[in-house]
Amino acid sequence: MLLDIHSHILPQIDDGSSSMKESLKLMSIQKEQGADAIIATPHFYADYCDLYEYTQNALEAFNHLKKNANEGTPELFLGYEVKYFNGISENELTNKLTLGNTEFILVEMPYAPISEKMLDEIEAISLNLGLTPILAHVDRYVSFPGFRDVMKLVDDGYAKAQINADSILCGSDKRKSLKLISDGYISYLGSDAHSVNERPPRINEFKQRLNKKLGPSYFEKIEKNSLEIYQKLRKGV
Repeated sequence: MLLDIHSHILPQIDDGSSSMKESLKLMSIQKEQGADAIIATPHFYADYCDLYEYTQNALEAFNHLKKNANEGTPELFLGYEVKYFNGISENELTNKLTLGNTEFILVEMPYAPISEKMLDEIEAISLNLGLTPILAHVDRYVSFPGFRDVMKLVDDGYAKAQINADSILCGSDKRKSLKLISDGYISYLGSDAHSVNERPPRINEFKQRLNKKLGPSYFEKIEKNSLEIYQKLRKGV
């Protein structure tokens, strides 16, 4: 079971897919790349998104995409990529932005040095709300001050980590991303797909490179974790 837990394939909801045609093409590419299921995770910014209006628009786009999806394409679920905001661990809306009806919430950290307050808030999401934060595309933060403290949250069981498929395929931090995987920090894989041409899904390329560099056991772990969260998603349908 391969679940893509992070994608921007809903049409015209955020900076991802620009149309239904592109969304359907992205789903076809996902099938070719080996994905069994996809969680659509449009960006949610608490500072300027109205919760009710935004989630209703996302649900409408999600249902429309499911209705038009070609037979045999990956199963589709709805979630959100929630940008960290002050008070995220105390706000009642946080519980409404999970991946499907599971206890998992995909959290995007700011592109800034990681502060003690941010770390405390992520820990409190687990302790106060009973949710499991999944830190989105941690490969983007490997060179940030405080990154080791973020990984300590994973070590201590307060959060899980997701890596992007292109993390080990391109960019200057490929080796650091591989080390995150080999050190056991990564539980989930996301394509973070936004478009057909500029940011397409590259899951199969990730799998091939990972197996070549580290051996198949690491990808098998990601697949096992995928199955666990997929089963929870199915229960919530």
